[in-house]
Amino acid sequence: MPKSARGEIAGGSNGFGWIALRTMRLMGTTLPEGFSGADSAIFEGLRSRGHVAGIVSASLPRRVALYQLVRTIRPSKRAWSRAWRHALLKSPTAFKARMRVLDRALRSSPTPFDAVLHVGGLCAPFQGVYPRPVALFCDYTTKLAEINYPPWFGLKPNEAREWYALETELYQSSALILTASENTKRSFVQHFGVDASRVTVVAEGVDRIHQHADKTYAEETVLFVGFDFPRKGGPTLLQAFETVRRRRPGTKLWIVGPDPGEAREGVTWLGRVNREELNALFAQATVFAMPSVCEPFGLAMIEAMSHGLPVVGTTIDAMGEIIEEGQSGFLVPPDDAVTVAERLVQLLADSALAQEMGRRGQARVRNRFLWRHVVDRVEAALLEMPLSR
Repeated sequence: MPKSARGEIAGGSNGFGWIALRTMRLMGTTLPEGFSGADSAIFEGLRSRGHVAGIVSASLPRRVALYQLVRTIRPSKRAWSRAWRHALLKSPTAFKARMRVLDRALRSSPTPFDAVLHVGGLCAPFQGVYPRPVALFCDYTTKLAEINYPPWFGLKPNEAREWYALETELYQSSALILTASENTKRSFVQHFGVDASRVTVVAEGVDRIHQHADKTYAEETVLFVGFDFPRKGGPTLLQAFETVRRRRPGTKLWIVGPDPGEAREGVTWLGRVNREELNALFAQATVFAMPSVCEPFGLAMIEAMSHGLPVVGTTIDAMGEIIEEGQSGFLVPPDDAVTVAERLVQLLADSALAQEMGRRGQARVRNRFLWRHVVDRVEAALLEMPLSR
């Protein structure tokens, strides 16, 4: 049984041991740029506390990427590109190829480590019996994607059966599962048979709170941020915005992320922007709206709240864990453009209400959704993680 970097292992009555002191050596494993920065934030926070021995990338071998390119040929270049990108991320072939990469790297690592902190359910860190305990961080599960947004699920029946077998084995083999939300925790328990005692909710976060002293909340500007426009409820927001413009003709809608869509009065398609530009947009907007139909967590909402914006989201997935209904924003049913429009008009017409909700949301982020809070929760769970003999 390995020892922690600074201390002994204390025995437990159930045949496991627990790290007794405050430092353990973790090897991080992740897909580069695959998790909206959550992996980087967690790893950096743990590294600053002396817990990270190294990080291994689950890069897909070039030959597998080329195989998937040929396998996914479509008549349309756009459709081919979409199918190829999906196969690179969510296919049994890609899962197993990444697993082999990580397994070789971890088993041959010259750097000693006590445990693995693995991010995401798109591959596993080991093949066969795990030689070190694994803690897994996940913001969502494939089953939730299948239930809530089948286009994002995207697996054929034969592939789905194999994928679920691989995913379930990963979850059942992990000593600890860290989730972004209670919603995802329930999925691990209900859909994959994981014991609830092995699942800890740690949330996600942002780096800091942004103060905008001269903000008036009279700008009448709605901000949307999200690359996957249909999944993030973009079409519903556009439909709602037509009603908003009829009632408040000066209102503007800024859309960040997707490629430009159809030209509409009052709508500005901004495409991709850098971090500095995005912060400026948050500072200038009146309200943030993202009426998603499927949302692993909703990190963009927390960003908006950190800037003091009231937010309009939906009742699905983890949004109700972020937004306090009627306090920091509003929750509406998915695909309900009428109610989205009503809530937007309510906030745009009442700057005092928008400001107060923004203030409450900002306080909520300050108290729960900063990355240092998340790392605190991750660290506490890791330092109690059982180490098998």
